[in-house]
Amino acid sequence: MNSPNQPVSLLLKKQNDWIVSRTEQFASGRLWWLKVFILCVGFSILFSGGLDWGVIERGGCPESYVQKMEHPLLDLAKISPLNSHDANINFRLTVPVFFHLTGIHSRWGPPVLTVLAVCSILLTACFFVFQLTGDRVSACFLALNVAATYAGSFGFIEYYDAIALSQLALACLPKMPWWGRGLLVFTAAFTDERALVAGLLVLVGAFFFSGGAPNLLARLRNPDWLAVAGGMAAYLAVRLVLMKYAGLSSPTGGTGPGRLLINFDFLHPGIWYSLEGGWLFYALAVGVLFWHRQLLAGSALVLASLGFLVFAFMIGDLMRSTIYIFPLLFVCVKIVRQNESLPLFRTYCLLAFLISAVGGNYNVYLEKITWFQPLVVHWLHLAVQVLYDWIYPLLPHTMPHAVPGAS
Repeated sequence: MNSPNQPVSLLLKKQNDWIVSRTEQFASGRLWWLKVFILCVGFSILFSGGLDWGVIERGGCPESYVQKMEHPLLDLAKISPLNSHDANINFRLTVPVFFHLTGIHSRWGPPVLTVLAVCSILLTACFFVFQLTGDRVSACFLALNVAATYAGSFGFIEYYDAIALSQLALACLPKMPWWGRGLLVFTAAFTDERALVAGLLVLVGAFFFSGGAPNLLARLRNPDWLAVAGGMAAYLAVRLVLMKYAGLSSPTGGTGPGRLLINFDFLHPGIWYSLEGGWLFYALAVGVLFWHRQLLAGSALVLASLGFLVFAFMIGDLMRSTIYIFPLLFVCVKIVRQNESLPLFRTYCLLAFLISAVGGNYNVYLEKITWFQPLVVHWLHLAVQVLYDWIYPLLPHTMPHAVPGAS
């Protein structure tokens, strides 16, 4: 039994050891990753991001998405309002081309693929840490951390964001072949343009933190970063070709420095909810780099993350833009692991999860912030409503006395 005179540090250590021991038992067996995956999906839906009821009520994705599936090179900017979302999806071609080739033109196609992409993100986070450490406990904690953030949420599945994020996450896997990294970055950019800018984070990670010789010339010959850079360059080249020869216009409505000033009012939620507990790894990684006087690598990481956030804040759909910083989590986790013992690394993963779990998930769009309601809260609300509707008619209701002389 714990003594009331024990120091807090000892109590916390005992609690941490108990959680780690239970997690080791849970993440045992050959199909340990499947158990972790089911746990993450359950936590995301029940206690974190909930489910996107709006897509169910609207019957799937917008009609413009179906139009692109039927005719991927259709110029929506010429038949839709200039600053509309429909016009802005002109070059988001990966998903429409996939559905066009498979003959699927259903409005439910993109939401279903988005759900599968969120599942892929959770599994990728789990396998990323396991490939990095060989430790199932750390893998479980970090996957739970992702499940508690916007990136691992099923609360908004109408658009392509999770699909692009899943491609960027796969591009960060330690055992991904170099050509796979390049292809994933290329297709992610054609899933959503914001993934191209987020590719800079993958590029920095591949250049400075993918192992190998530390000298600059050796890094310049590293096939990982060359493949990522090549994928980004190939995207720009193909986009220019499509603009010139396919006649696709390139609208940029709703973006610019003016939007940056407007979004500044949402500086905290726009940044915090993009990674939540993942910012712990960012702080640790930056601290480690500058402590070890890796000034070039540390400066590149800070500038790339700040540059991306400035770009994201110039877009009206703020949270759907800032979440593309997600690859930064994988870069920073790798840096921390290379400089930390496994027991402490486990603790960091657990802390990141707890921070994200407490924070909840929110969306910020055009000066409006909304909460992704966990399914447990949704059920509780329905239960209270049903109980109220049942009890209220049984309660005695007194009518106000008539005022004498009133007609």
